[in-house]
Amino acid sequence: MAEPKTITELLGAILGQVGEMFRHLLPGVLVVGAAAAAHPKWFETVNWSNPWHLVALAAIAVTAGNTWYVFHRYISDQGLDRVWYMLRRDNTLSDGGWRRRLFRKATLGYLRWISRFVQEGHAVMNHRPEMKRYVRLWASSVILLFIFSEVTILFARWNDNPSFFHTHPSCLLGVGIMFFALSILLQCLLTHLDIRIVRGE
Repeated sequence: MAEPKTITELLGAILGQVGEMFRHLLPGVLVVGAAAAAHPKWFETVNWSNPWHLVALAAIAVTAGNTWYVFHRYISDQGLDRVWYMLRRDNTLSDGGWRRRLFRKATLGYLRWISRFVQEGHAVMNHRPEMKRYVRLWASSVILLFIFSEVTILFARWNDNPSFFHTHPSCLLGVGIMFFALSILLQCLLTHLDIRIVRGE
């Protein structure tokens, strides 16, 4: 990859890596920051002037953030995608009773649909790199918003006394639930956009 030679190219290169920043760094900062606000006793032994303590804390943040990101991306997101698919009509699975059709749609039908969609999506996005970057950035932003809401809900219910989360549990729980609902809405919009792009609409 050639090094950027102008300010415009430099800014473009930085913006092109924003998605990776959302993916690798910010979730960990968010998780560790929320843990410090909810459980300050966990960080009493941290010497903030010791670089090795900071390196260890950074390693924990990256590990925790990426683990949470992957869990959400490949478990929670897949659950939402499955619900989205279940709401769609699939006339190829019309045989048998309604329980059999529901089971087949939730398993065989979904796997067949998602595999075809992923293949078609890669083919389309490889020819439209600017759209690929836009969708990836949006997806990473939505997942970060999901993580924010999930962390807020978790520590609003599980915290030490005294702590910031213990002082404002109801308010923070409400904020977490509100952002979780907003994240679901944005995820549905992203899925709809993704499908329309792949179909060329």
